[in-house]
Amino acid sequence: MKKTNSFNFENKLKAYSTIALGVIGVGALNAQVVYHDVNPDRTFTASASMGDTMTLDINSDAILDFYFQFRTYNTADAQANLNTLGDTLVNKVMATLVSYTDLGYAVPLALNAPIAPGNVNFRALLDQAVLASAFSGTNYGNCDIAGDVYLGIRFAAGANTHYGWIRMSGISATGSTGILKDWAYQSTPNTQILAGQGLPPQAINDLSPENVYIHATSGKLHVRFNTQIEGNISVVNLMGQEVLSSRIDNRHMELNVNDLSKGVYIVSVKSNNNVYTKKININ
Repeated sequence: MKKTNSFNFENKLKAYSTIALGVIGVGALNAQVVYHDVNPDRTFTASASMGDTMTLDINSDAILDFYFQFRTYNTADAQANLNTLGDTLVNKVMATLVSYTDLGYAVPLALNAPIAPGNVNFRALLDQAVLASAFSGTNYGNCDIAGDVYLGIRFAAGANTHYGWIRMSGISATGSTGILKDWAYQSTPNTQILAGQGLPPQAINDLSPENVYIHATSGKLHVRFNTQIEGNISVVNLMGQEVLSSRIDNRHMELNVNDLSKGVYIVSVKSNNNVYTKKININ
């Protein structure tokens, strides 16, 4: 893995800041969480010299907070970083340390993981968070996983400190490619946010086994979705009686079925005038 020299990056990257403003599509307030959609998604492809870069102004205050850099070093080596700008004493990415004091591996967070004050992965001297990297034939980093990856961030806004998340996907093991989808932050200073909190719910037009996964375990009915949706779950017995229902408010719904008799039930997921049903056995 190669350590990137950070000489005068902020001044150089100010020339690129307009692209960050151009990709902000929708700003929405969800309780105290401010959400920003990147529309269309921003695809990074590593290149030489400064690389494929993009600056982020998380709270739209005209002060740059972070920047992405997807960079190649030769035909075989590449590195994808999320680095700090602005108030680098406060602005940090959740990461684990490596041998360099100011460089570490970004921590890939799952949906609903807490991003909060006091987290040990906001490290004082760490200004470069490696998403993925290939150097001398070896891959480094932890963010080349299937599906969405959430990155926990902390940033300064005036005298206040805020917490947020950035969502990415398609990060290659070599750090040569990646896709930025959106981000959000907690507008109340020094307050926890959950990874994915503030994502707008959406109806999906394809309710199928590829998008909906339903199974029962002891005392629990689990319904998982590939994306956050709006809709309802209904459980009906073989006499056509609805015995359980719930509004969908999470990508992983967990319903208590301890009070239901053992037997076969029909689970229906309804969203945007579409219905997906599955027969399950509750033991």
